[in-house]
This record gives sequence, structure tokens and C-alpha cells, in this order.
Amino acid sequence: MNRLLLAALAGAPYLGSLEFPLLGDDRTLVGSAWVQRDVGAVSAFTHEYWHGTRHEGLYLYRPVTVLSLAANARLLPSRAGFRVVNVALH
Repeated sequence: MNRLLLAALAGAPYLGSLEFPLLGDDRTLVGSAWVQRDVGAVSAFTHEYWHGTRHEGLYLYRPVTVLSLAANARLLPSRAGFRVVNVALH
């Protein structure tokens, strides 16, 4: 019971952020067709972070982040869903 209360208290300050728009790289990457539909276990490790976006060529490499964003985009494909997952991971 105490852990559940602690989790609720930790997440409560972020509840107001669920409806805010995505900004910066969140909007660019999460909205990309690559992350929405095409990322797989192999392609996340063989392409750069910005693959398929206007920032492609900056050679940032974050395969685990890309996999987590792709899973999030497929399981909870809304702006609020993206935030819920981030608050839960926090």
C-alpha cells in the first residue's frame, strides 16, 4: 500500500502535463513515419536516431531510446499516451 501511495505522489505533479503539446525532438521523432511504423529491433541498431527526419545526418546514436519510442507509439499512440509512459518510467 505504501508503494502505491508513493507512486501516486510521485506521478501527481505531472498529471497536468498530459495534454501539453510535444515539443522539439519529441514532436519530430515521435511523429516520424519511421518511429510510428518501421522501427524494428535491427533497424533501431543500424540507423541513427534522426533517421527519416529533417535532422537526419547528425549521427546521433540512441537505439534503446528509439526502440522505447517506437513501442510507445504503437501501444499508446497519442500525445497523452506518450506522457503517461514517461511519467510511469519516471
